[in-house]
Amino acid sequence: MFIGAATRAETWLSIYNQKGTNGARLIDDLIDALKIKTVPFGEDSLPRFRQGGADYHHKHDDKARLNLGDLYTYSLAKHLDLPLFFQGTDFENTDLKNAMKALGYQMSEKGVPMLPKTPER
Repeated sequence: MFIGAATRAETWLSIYNQKGTNGARLIDDLIDALKIKTVPFGEDSLPRFRQGGADYHHKHDDKARLNLGDLYTYSLAKHLDLPLFFQGTDFENTDLKNAMKALGYQMSEKGVPMLPKTPER
């Protein structure tokens, strides 16, 4: 699994603002324990970032509505050509593959993954 450095920084800041130093340490520990590789955003990321911005930025697309942080994630997913884990409908309206759907999950109208139906359900 991978996380972009900008996304990891944004996640850290969000947790830090909500839970303080201990919460921030816990999110770093979780990412490390899961062996999620942090991928830098560099000059070679710019073409995919720019394309995502032109196609899906919230000021240009009223369905995808990607913000700055989303565009960093979009760029990384395009670079690695991997499906993306996400919740909500913004990324659903891009050209990225949905990792939850690839695993057999259905998505609600609001883009929330729902457990796959099994014979018991």
